[in-house]
Amino acid sequence: MSYSKRSKEDEDLDYLNLLKMLDILFFIHRNTQLASSPKITFDLGYTTTLSELKDIEELDDPERNRLDILDYLKRKEIINGYKLSEYETYGDPDKSGGTKAQITVNMSKFKPFFEKTKLQYKQISKEKLSHIEPPSLKGPSSPEKIGKTATESPSGTKAKGKQSNIIHEIKYNDNGEILLHNVRIAKPNFNGQNDKVFMHLFENPNKEISVSKLEQKIGEKLTKPLHKMVENWGFKGDYKKIFFKISKEHILFRNPITQEVLDKMGISA
Repeated sequence: MSYSKRSKEDEDLDYLNLLKMLDILFFIHRNTQLASSPKITFDLGYTTTLSELKDIEELDDPERNRLDILDYLKRKEIINGYKLSEYETYGDPDKSGGTKAQITVNMSKFKPFFEKTKLQYKQISKEKLSHIEPPSLKGPSSPEKIGKTATESPSGTKAKGKQSNIIHEIKYNDNGEILLHNVRIAKPNFNGQNDKVFMHLFENPNKEISVSKLEQKIGEKLTKPLHKMVENWGFKGDYKKIFFKISKEHILFRNPITQEVLDKMGISA
């Protein structure tokens, strides 16, 4: 069912369409919080966090479904508008690219609409909504399709090991963008110190590296403390804590983040 062709009000949405609506509302809610901005850019083909949608065969074109929902949200003035851009995925014959959407959220209207939609779903399903509420630190359950990941080898093949319980995963794409949940959180200046240091950490995840080793690798002295560099890369609050272990002379970049890692750190849903 296409949202862009509906004439009925949102109160008339059925169970499946409420799920589709909640899927993108949860995604917008999480990523506007992460970006600390009402303006976000994301891949329309992102992996849903709602288990109810993963097994529904009808949802065979998530990009088209989400575009219809964006049209619906625009008409309802929940978002002020959106821009689309196509991208290509190089080096992977199984992926041909996709569509990114840049949206501007009307935060004053988004929150009440989000709460109202969750209540509608709860009433229709007659179940507690808590089982599909993404925890604040929960991310997609599988890697997105933009950019290389730290679990890939230089040839683009996946490294061995279990990846099924990944909660967060950082990507560093060919445009020099640091991505979390498919949202750009930073873009260091090309070949600048921030770029060179992050690239080295990205290529050597889960290893403790000293300042002296970093300086030797990049061929220059660090001009700022490690914790400040991490913030420059867009990691703040809980995300800084879960992805990095930092001291004055050492740094460790954790990637990807699994549920086991969160459990060991005492971070729970």
